[in-house]
Amino acid sequence: MALFITVFLCLLTTLIFLSVRANMRRSNARDRLMYAFVSKVEDVQELNLSSGDYGLEGGARVVYFLTRFLSTPLGYIGLFAFGAALGALFKTIFTLKAFSMPMIALLTGALLVGFINLYINAQRRERTRKIRYELPNALQSIVAVMESGLAFESALQHVVRESGTKHPLYFDLQVMLDAMQQGRRRSEALKLWATRANERSVNEVTAAMIQADQTGAALGGVLRHHATTQLKEIEAELLKKAERIPIYMIMPMMLCILPPIFLVAVGPSVLRIIRMFEAIMSKA
Repeated sequence: MALFITVFLCLLTTLIFLSVRANMRRSNARDRLMYAFVSKVEDVQELNLSSGDYGLEGGARVVYFLTRFLSTPLGYIGLFAFGAALGALFKTIFTLKAFSMPMIALLTGALLVGFINLYINAQRRERTRKIRYELPNALQSIVAVMESGLAFESALQHVVRESGTKHPLYFDLQVMLDAMQQGRRRSEALKLWATRANERSVNEVTAAMIQADQTGAALGGVLRHHATTQLKEIEAELLKKAERIPIYMIMPMMLCILPPIFLVAVGPSVLRIIRMFEAIMSKA
């Protein structure tokens, strides 16, 4: 019976995974038709740029596909079924008598779903934090290069080349640069950057740049203004966090610092009092 349940859960997980993969392929086909590609090579490049997995490697690619897999309720069901199958297999191999088969399956499925969700959310928060804190520096660098006489695309290429693409912000800027080199207009490339970053500060910058591009305003002034504004916001946020440090230190001080101080200050007096009472009691 346990082996039958394990095989059934494995088959269910496989069917759900194949269904989600087919849905992702259909979504990629819709993206390909939206941009009306001509050649086969250009289809693959534009498809990757639009779908969000262009150039991703290692852990970033794993997080992207896990996010896509869990974007539907079917993905959660499949992940839970996979965890339940692992739990049933573990129960079958080690024959744990303290727990029943349904309990082990439910526990492992819930733990796997919770762990994957925590991992994805932590990676997403870390990526957002890196982009937000590095964006003002990148904007100031682009403005500095533009003031030397280069156009925006050339300045962007120089900054990305000097900074490297390991940082998520410069990686997205490299993707935006690739999109412009493939023939997309600047406004479309900026919208692609905003979609990939999914960060409020990036959305504000891209909206201002698109508006400046449409009205003919100078991009240097727009970028400098947003860099200064975001630096002030980050400074205010860091100051607010610094003001909370004394509150966060109350419990560590009460648990780790005050007991040793109390023991050193009061301990000798308590020992003398105890010895005095012992001497009095012994004389009595």
